[in-house]
This record gives sequence, C-alpha cells and structure tokens, in this order.
Amino acid sequence: MPEIMIINATNLANLRAFNLLGTAIKLIAQKQQLVYALDKIKSKKNSELANAFVKVFNLTSLLTIIWLPLCWLTDRKEDIEYC
Repeated sequence: MPEIMIINATNLANLRAFNLLGTAIKLIAQKQQLVYALDKIKSKKNSELANAFVKVFNLTSLLTIIWLPLCWLTDRKEDIEYC
C-alpha cells in the first residue's frame, strides 16, 4: 500500500532543499558546457587568425622576392662628394 506523505514544515524544507540542489547541479552542468563551448570557439578563432597571418606573411614575402631585382635595377648611383 502506498505511503501517504504528510507535508509539514520539515518535509517542505527538505523538498525545497532538494529542488535547490537539483537546480544547482543543473547550473553547474550548464556552466561546464558553456566553458567547453567557449574554449572550442576560442581555439578555432585562434587557429583561423594564425592561418590568416601565415597567408599575409607568405604573400608579402613573395612580393618582396619578386620586386627585389627591380629595386636593384632602378637604384640610382649618386656621386657623393665629401668635404
């Protein structure tokens, strides 16, 4: 036969405590999931930023190598007179 629970002040306080405990556990789990998601986002953002810098570095290096001979050919030689 099912037991009938009589709600008194002690039982009500226990129910509220269990409810608060359950809420706290859910919030902690939610916090852990958010931290994990933010870490993944930060890691992906950092890797994309690093890849962008690598592309810019490679492009500027290539342009420097291409234009360097032209710069040598157009360099003017000036006669420097010392006093």
